[in-house]
Amino acid sequence: VKQKLPVATPPDEAFQRSLLEAQLANKAPTQAASPFQSVDYDSAARLAYEAAGESGDFEAFKAKYLEDASAMVGDKYKAAAEADAAVAKAKAEAAEAARLEKEAEEKRLAEEAAAAEAVDAEARELGYPSVAVMKARQQPKSAEEEAALASKYGAMDLEERAFSILTDLGMIDLNPDPEDPNRDTSKDDDDME
Repeated sequence: VKQKLPVATPPDEAFQRSLLEAQLANKAPTQAASPFQSVDYDSAARLAYEAAGESGDFEAFKAKYLEDASAMVGDKYKAAAEADAAVAKAKAEAAEAARLEKEAEEKRLAEEAAAAEAVDAEARELGYPSVAVMKARQQPKSAEEEAALASKYGAMDLEERAFSILTDLGMIDLNPDPEDPNRDTSKDDDDME
């Protein structure tokens, strides 16, 4: 990614005129107008010294001023570093919480799958092909189950209803579509015998 850097432009006429007027007002020696002015190293300390109305030793004031300014800058850097550390800590804690939540969800799903497999195994042990078939064959049904079955099968015509009931009871095995690319073909040779 290329980034455009600012280009120094020559001072405009108004700037040059105002600089010249300021120099004449201060009776400063005339020099070529430049948008870049050099600043004496002690200028900031001298301005603070004058603004404070100090009348004592400038060198002592300057030493104290530089010490205070350095401490202030150090405090700002320290505060920024602490804020960055707090943000990084919060991000790390959020990532850890998300990881733990994901692990808990994966564990819950694995436990549910294991419980479902155990129930399926129990149903097969009792001679049913699956839990769904075992539940479909259990009698007597509760009033809620009877109502659910009546609403499920009630709107179907007679042939479709009979086929659906026999399929739900596990009495009809549906043959997979031989053209389906997702069909399990691992036992195709076993059926040929």
